[in-house]
Order: sequence, then structure tokens, then C-alpha cells
Amino acid sequence: MTIGNPDILPQREQVRRLTNTELFNGQDALMRDKSFLVDIAAACDDAYRTSEIDRLTSSGQPVEDWLQAPLFSDAERTILSSVPAQGDTDQQQMYDKAHQKLAMGLPGFYALSEGLGMIAEDNPTNSFQASDTLQAVIAGTENERERNIMSRLAHVAWAAGQPYRNRETRPVMKPWDKLPPEEKHKDMVQIRAAAKILSSRLSPTSPPTPTT
Repeated sequence: MTIGNPDILPQREQVRRLTNTELFNGQDALMRDKSFLVDIAAACDDAYRTSEIDRLTSSGQPVEDWLQAPLFSDAERTILSSVPAQGDTDQQQMYDKAHQKLAMGLPGFYALSEGLGMIAEDNPTNSFQASDTLQAVIAGTENERERNIMSRLAHVAWAAGQPYRNRETRPVMKPWDKLPPEEKHKDMVQIRAAAKILSSRLSPTSPPTPTT
């Protein structure tokens, strides 16, 4: 089975083709980089909010205030890069709240990361590189199977992080196959935002580092 079509990627001439080893090793390192995780969570959340504002505006529905606020305040970004002073209850509360927000913003990235791995397993030949799929996601040219794999994973990651309270009454707390198209679209908006940040941080335009 062939997944992805590198020939239709508009970025092909500008993007160096990462090997699977480079891509997955790079992801592994970035998952331990809190500044990267903060940036990618904020980007995913911003993409979601922008998409929702556009949807509500185009249909004449009111836009709630929370949709127009960024995921992290400046103070929260600062505290995420530090350790709260011992005994400072206010700082500790802000620290905990900022980390909760960070976790809420990452399902799109986790779905992208694990989805690329699953797709690579589907294509064990040396000619397939998962970075082609990464660029296809950015361009919106991934195929249906690729899109469904990542969207399913995003839904699972999101659902796993939700509190149990009122789960049975929440309309989106259901199997992915039962979700309406607009809910699946929300997942892909965040996955595409994650793909852009991941691609830029992996520096795909730079030459590979020589090994000794």
C-alpha cells in the first residue's frame, strides 16, 4: 500500500527530505524540550480558536470571549520556564494551571507524532520517508487513510485527558466514527498547525549533520 504522494507537494523544492531516523530522533529530542512543547501547544490552540471564530462568524453566530484569548498569558509562559518559589502558593497555582493548559494543547502534536510512526510502519520500504507525509499534512494533501489515522489519534488523546465528570452527557464524547465532520476538522486544524511547527524546528532545509 502506498501512502502519500510526494509529487504533489508544493514545498518539495524547498524542503530537504528527512530520513525516518532523523525525523523520529528529532521528535524524541523535541518531546523533552519544554519551550518547543509550549510553542506547539499554543500554535495548535490558536489554530483551533481561529478556525472556530471563522466558522461562527461565517454562520452569523456569536463568538464567545474565551475564543479570542491566547492559551497562555505572558505570566504563564514565564512561569513554565521556571520553578515556583518554595512556599509561594500563588505561583504554584499558576504553575499547575499553566501545565494543565499545556497538556490540553498537545493532543494534535501527539497525534501527528504517533500517526507518522504508524504510517511509516505501513510502508516498510526504504523509499518511503515519513517526512513526505509531514509535508503533505502541512499542504493539506495527505490521503484519506493518513488523515483518518491522525484524526483518530487526536480524538483519543483529547478524550483521555478530559475529566470524567459529565462525560456521558457531552456530545463529542463518543467513538471517532460517530463524530460529525466538523469535529474531525477541528482535530486536523490542530494537527496541521503542529506539523508546521515540527517541520520548522527540525530544520529540514539544512544539510544533514555528518557522522564521525
